[in-house]
Amino acid sequence: MRVLVLAIGLAAAAGGARADEGCAIAARAAIARADGLPCAEAWDVYEHALECEDVTEVLAGRARARQSRCLSRQGRHEDAADYADWALHLMPRERSILLLHARMMMAAGQFEAALASLSTARKQSAAAAELSLPIDVAVRGRVFPVRPGFAPDDLPQSRSIAELLAHLPGDIAEPAGLSDQDILGEVEERTWAAQFRLEDAVTDRAQGAVAEEDALVAAMVAATAPPELQALHDTHQALLLLAKGLRGYLGHPARPPGLGHFTATPVPDGLRAAIVAGDMRSDEAVEAVRRVRAAFRDGDLRLLDRVVGYPLTVVLPSGKAVEVGSMGALGGARAAILSPHLRSRVLAEGLGALAVSGDRLDLAQGRVVLAGQDDPKVVWIDTR
Repeated sequence: MRVLVLAIGLAAAAGGARADEGCAIAARAAIARADGLPCAEAWDVYEHALECEDVTEVLAGRARARQSRCLSRQGRHEDAADYADWALHLMPRERSILLLHARMMMAAGQFEAALASLSTARKQSAAAAELSLPIDVAVRGRVFPVRPGFAPDDLPQSRSIAELLAHLPGDIAEPAGLSDQDILGEVEERTWAAQFRLEDAVTDRAQGAVAEEDALVAAMVAATAPPELQALHDTHQALLLLAKGLRGYLGHPARPPGLGHFTATPVPDGLRAAIVAGDMRSDEAVEAVRRVRAAFRDGDLRLLDRVVGYPLTVVLPSGKAVEVGSMGALGGARAAILSPHLRSRVLAEGLGALAVSGDRLDLAQGRVVLAGQDDPKVVWIDTR
């Protein structure tokens, strides 16, 4: 009955001179009331209210957005996308409308339009963040006031920086007695590992189908992906933002050199000379070592496979040396290679303890050896 009364009142107010001020007032009141009604009851109220030519674009956009959500609940995703387009046309700068538009576009399979809306929403959030106070983040027993931000080539996100940072690994705040630079190093290595674990998971789920990969990426940035993928995505984004914030706090460039994973590490002159003497570039050699550390830190076999050069010689705890030619065979020695003892030895050694012989780089006092001039890989692991 209330809907009928509202509709009659609006029809009377809207009839005749459409530009009458009473029409706009009645429409505003009707839209406000309809927002609290079930979809089936609210629909006609919105339609009657929007017959008034003096309804503001904000009110009209709000009404079309609600209608879009109603259509989406009915599974009418194409129609919901049309109404979301309508709402966005009326309110192109409203973040909530941009996010609604992105969700509806994704549901309708229009991923490029969805990512475009998410990108615009992200830029608005980034602009607002520039005016905000730093975000305090506890890392390894320290509290860092960081100002992380999104770069133009970052994947668009539907959530704020503070929301994403809430997904940092639970142990990241635990004290560890590390220097600021060592803390940054750990965060960067964990970020590298998180990125490639996520990429592997997406590849596995999509099974090589590019369209499926696009759909999964769109779902992850909108926080609607399957739980296991969403958790990997959120952890990676949180670590990536923390790494950026720490670089800024410590005075490093926001984007590191090379592949952009690791901040340039000062290399002692003697070590640099030895690396160059082996016809290697010092920055590439150091980055290769950082990737190996990241793989051992994470303890994931597929990450280790990324840094291994086959054939790989593995010395087992018994002293027997075996040759490993594939990741499948690598899995057979997993318990020894990724034992807590060996992992701790690799991570405990700083860059200054790295030994160089020709084009070989020795970690953990020769227990892990990398070789190769252009892209050094692990070719020897002594698990004893």
